[in-house]
Amino acid sequence: MRVHLNRTSFYALLLAIVGACPLRSAVAACTDLPPSTLRLYTINVPELEEWRVPADVLNREPATDELGSRHTLMLTTSDVVALFEITHRIVPQADGSVCDAPDLVRIGFGAGRRSAYLARAAAADACVRQQMLAHEADHTRRFNETVDHFIDEQQGSLRRGMEALKHMPAEDAEMAKARWEAGLRAMMTEAKQQLVRKIRTANAEVDGAATLAALAEACGGKIRRLQEDGAF
Repeated sequence: MRVHLNRTSFYALLLAIVGACPLRSAVAACTDLPPSTLRLYTINVPELEEWRVPADVLNREPATDELGSRHTLMLTTSDVVALFEITHRIVPQADGSVCDAPDLVRIGFGAGRRSAYLARAAAADACVRQQMLAHEADHTRRFNETVDHFIDEQQGSLRRGMEALKHMPAEDAEMAKARWEAGLRAMMTEAKQQLVRKIRTANAEVDGAATLAALAEACGGKIRRLQEDGAF
């Protein structure tokens, strides 16, 4: 199922932007604007940071801005990031107002950091460590795939948002730029929340019961025995 910024929240967002930067008098929507380019990209998960830790660290809850995947012998965390960059282009209008029709808008979604916390006993055994990190690699692949699919789904919504922002007149260049910054930031916040939900679902699928049962029996059952014995 595809999830997009719905029409109600979209128009509420635009009204909020207008309210934040009101015009002193009513003016017509901008016309005769040059085309703008939207460039979306994936911020791939960076190289994994690996840490060997005592058991109590594995019991910690990820921070509010982190996504976590927990296994008895390993905790992985990642932060979801959403970045944008605007190359502004101010276009004067006949009535004295201006519009911002950016030459280029770049928007990226992905991860800024990913860490794996391994129980010391798991990290000390070469086979167990390899199996745990291979499982983590499955999470990383699903993370990147989820972001790629999400970007494909959101292109239409983001383009419509750009067009709406382009046609909002402002009294001066600074107000026009401020509207774009506020508008994109609000759209990115909404989109990021949707992406986080999708990644949580993907993490749960990677950690399916059959997968975790097979992982427990890897290395001749060492992982299962470490879990049962609590030897970490």
